[in-house]
Amino acid sequence: MRTQVQVEKYRQQAPALAVDVAGLLDKRWTLDEYCGQIVEWLHQQSDAATAPMVYATTSVAELHNIQQRYGAEPSRLIVEMLVFSISKTTCAARREPVHRRGRRDLRRGNASA
Repeated sequence: MRTQVQVEKYRQQAPALAVDVAGLLDKRWTLDEYCGQIVEWLHQQSDAATAPMVYATTSVAELHNIQQRYGAEPSRLIVEMLVFSISKTTCAARREPVHRRGRRDLRRGNASA
């Protein structure tokens, strides 16, 4: 419940995109296709004052429905694989290894060690 409150609060301040877990599990797109759509959306938010958020947080009822329909393990794994794919794709686009980027001040785009 606390995570939902945090997500809702951040959504009011920054661009936000909810992951369509059911869409992925229904195979409306491949993982790579959906990742590409999300990465494109992230690039479109490059001028935002606050870092954009991609999230898979949902209500308890919706989570239960997804897990009942597709299984808890496949639901968890598809989200983890998507997050990994997004990270890998955005880092590859920067041509900079994750471990060398350091922490970022996302509001200003400054790197710090």
